[in-house]
Amino acid sequence: MGLTGGEGEGKSSFVRWATAAASKLAVNRLLWHNAIMLRVDCQKWDQSVDDLGRFAIEAPHRRTRERFAALYAVAQGTHATQVARQLLREDETVHRWVHSYNRQGPQALIFKRPGGRPPFARRSPPP
Repeated sequence: MGLTGGEGEGKSSFVRWATAAASKLAVNRLLWHNAIMLRVDCQKWDQSVDDLGRFAIEAPHRRTRERFAALYAVAQGTHATQVARQLLREDETVHRWVHSYNRQGPQALIFKRPGGRPPFARRSPPP
C-alpha cells in the first residue's frame, strides 16, 4: 500500500508531492541565495558599473584602484568571495568595501593615509 491509500494512486500522489517539494526547495534556495547576494548600489550615488571600472583605472592611489576594481567585479556579478581570492584579500575585506560604498558612497573607498611617520622620501640627486 502507498503513502496515501491505494497502491496505484499512492505512487502517483507521492511522486507529485515529491516533485512539488523539490520545486519549492529549489525556489527557496534561489530566493535565499538572492537575498544574501552582495550587491553594489551604484544608482544610489548616481553612478554606473562603468564608472566603477573607470575609477578602478584612474584613481591616483593603488589601494583605491584595488577597492574600486573589487566593486566593479562584484557589480558585474562575480561573487565577493571569488574577488577576495583573486585579490589575495580576506572575504570580509571585500564585503566591508561593498557595505562602505553602499552606505557612504565612493568617498568611503578613497585611501586615506593613516597618521604616523611620513613615508621615506628619496633625495634628488645633487646637480
